[in-house]
Formats: sequence, structure tokens, C-alpha cells
Amino acid sequence: MILRIVGISEPTYYEWCKIDDQELPFITVSRAGGRDRITEPEDDQSLRDAALANNWGNLNELRQLPEIQGNANIAAASGRTLRRRLSDQGVRHRVAAIKERLRDFHKERRLIYAEQFVNWTLVDWSRVIFIDEFGISTGEGGRVWVWRTRGTRYDERNIRLIQRTQRFSVSFIASFHGIGPIYRLNRLTKESYSDYLESSILPEIDRHFDDGNVHLLHDNHPVHKSNLVRDWINENIGPIEDFVLPHPGLSPDLNACENVGAMIKNLVRTERQAIESEDQLWEA
Repeated sequence: MILRIVGISEPTYYEWCKIDDQELPFITVSRAGGRDRITEPEDDQSLRDAALANNWGNLNELRQLPEIQGNANIAAASGRTLRRRLSDQGVRHRVAAIKERLRDFHKERRLIYAEQFVNWTLVDWSRVIFIDEFGISTGEGGRVWVWRTRGTRYDERNIRLIQRTQRFSVSFIASFHGIGPIYRLNRLTKESYSDYLESSILPEIDRHFDDGNVHLLHDNHPVHKSNLVRDWINENIGPIEDFVLPHPGLSPDLNACENVGAMIKNLVRTERQAIESEDQLWEA
């Protein structure tokens, strides 16, 4: 009654009791009826410790651990209860992050790169054009959901007609001045990449770096290192040794475009309309 008058919810009151570690004798609240809590705080802590010590196992594998089977309270709890106990303590089962395994050679190259540019300032990096490409296909649209009744899965009105997966490459640039235009490459070749440099990189340089003090950073794709591309850069921009920055292998984190590409692909995956053709995919 008092809680309702002062505008405090029951969960808030109980949280205050935990934080202050004291009872408020002038407030009396009776909990709704229900089953008694099957685990004690020490059981919950043991469950948390076991989960973090065996973090690659699922819940069933966690139950098979000797320390879990030896605890009668935890062993008697349902899977839902165990997940809730772990969640209450900030432990949740999530998809593991993926990271490329680097060899000593790659680590040495990254160290050389870091030492080479350790003294670069924000002004220096503002004169770098980052460039990247990624492949995208009609299959990126993911599953399409439909409202239907039971037994009508194969009714014509509930079937999504698609073509075979079509794929093309997307190239774009990013710099201190923002993200440049996205360019469609039906196929990434040394010829198409040279055309892209001419149609996108040269205008970007003329627009923002008219003094010619600019650098390009792209990865070590064979197309980027082809003689045709190297010759084009030498003839149209300047000595490739001065214009193109080195890029250690297996180091996508050094290119600012990588995260932008992932965001674009994620937007396509969440597109609600059915993507069934290459042109429709490009419009998405």
C-alpha cells in the first residue's frame, strides 16, 4: 500500500534492499504466491564460475560437469531456470567472435607498419583515401516470411519465385571528407579496377586534394598489384611508391572501409522486399 502511494514498484524496493543490505521495517510487502526458489546465491555463483571456466560448452554440456552434477540444487533446476540464473549474473550464451589467426610473419609485418606510421598525425591520415571492394549476391536478402495457414506452404500465393544467385562486386572509397560514391563492378578485374580508379579516385583527388598531397590505401588483392593497375597509377597520379601505402596481409582492421562494407551488406540482408535480380539488389 505504501509503495503504491509513494510510487515505488516492488522490484525497485527489493533492489534497494539488496544494495543497502538492510531491511526497511516501516514497509511491509508480501510477495505473490509461487514456488520457492530452488537455488541459493552460492549455487548461482558456482553455476556462473562453471560456465565461465567452460565457456565453449552449451547448457547440456555444462550440466555434465562434475561440479554441477554434484550440486543437488543446480542439478534439479530446469534449463530455463539455469539460463535465467546466469543471465541475472550477466552471463549469456552468445555467438563467438571470429578473428583471423595471424602467423609470426603477419605479426612482424603489422609491427613494421605500426612503427612506420607511429608519428603520423590526424592531419596526415586526413590525406589518405581508403578503398575497398566486397562481393554481394541476391542471396544476401535472407529468408522472407509469409503469413499463411497450415498446409498451404506450397500454394502459389505463398511461394517466392527466385532466380539463381547472381553476384557482383561493389567498390567504394572513404576519406576524411566522407564516403565516396559506390561503384558497381560486375566483375573485379584489373581492367574494371583501372576504370574505377579513373572514374572515382581522380575526381576525388581533384575535389579535395588539388595540391596532390594524397595517399591511397587498398589491400593486397592480386588485381591491385597487377602491372596494369600499377602502370595506370604511375602514369596518372604519380610514383606508386609515394602514392600507395603498404598494407600488411590479413589486416582488414587497418582499412576504414571494412566496417562500412559490413554495414552495407547488413542493410541488404535486412531489406524486407524480396531481392530476386542483380538490378534489384543494386537498387537495394
